[in-house]
Amino acid sequence: MSAFILTDAEIYVDDVDLTGYANTVKVSESVDVKDATTFASDGWAENHAGRKTAMFDIAGFLDWPSPGTDLAGNVGSSHAWIVAATDDANGSFGGDCWAGTMLTESFDQTIDHGDLGKYTTTATSAGNYGAGFLLMPSTSFSGDTSSLIANFTAGVLTGESLGLVFNVFTAGTTVDVDVISSAVVGMTSPTTEISETVTTTGGLVSVAAGPITNTYFRVDMSSVTGTFVAAAAVFIQK
Repeated sequence: MSAFILTDAEIYVDDVDLTGYANTVKVSESVDVKDATTFASDGWAENHAGRKTAMFDIAGFLDWPSPGTDLAGNVGSSHAWIVAATDDANGSFGGDCWAGTMLTESFDQTIDHGDLGKYTTTATSAGNYGAGFLLMPSTSFSGDTSSLIANFTAGVLTGESLGLVFNVFTAGTTVDVDVISSAVVGMTSPTTEISETVTTTGGLVSVAAGPITNTYFRVDMSSVTGTFVAAAAVFIQK
């Protein structure tokens, strides 16, 4: 299992923005090897690559009771996560980003009276999960708006599934969320890949089955009623 440390990151779990409470993120990825040997293998052992999985170890300081109580209540269940590295060179978002449904394995916090409590939490990928781009870090909007544009290598999505994670920290009344794709960066003649309506705080994970052959992707928010604070990422199913 390979592991590396993110030195600057954005971290979202359902309706909790952990970015301001975390100072350590360790990402570990591995691929299971499946034994596929059959009677037709002519005496040779056959191994196939299984599904890629990831583990995230996060530490920092939290106020109590909130959001500590929220994370403590997450243990043993799956939630919508975005863990994304920030590009220090230009302040943009993208590159190393993991998003999707993740199982919160543990949460531990030491309470220091009159001080912030140290905590650690661990999550593992589960279900719809993959790597992609954080197209909209936590942002407040009350009207139609669009995210940054993701540029996936041409053909990389062929036969794969495209996923959306949409974390809402403050909810207005309603917002339509669409992932659109195009063959050109200008997003002309777009195709709607994913379409959802969001009305409450929390995390949404939505997946469109492949093959998806376009190169450029964007998240559009429209028909907005009220003020929302939300983050959005797109990913390729692992």
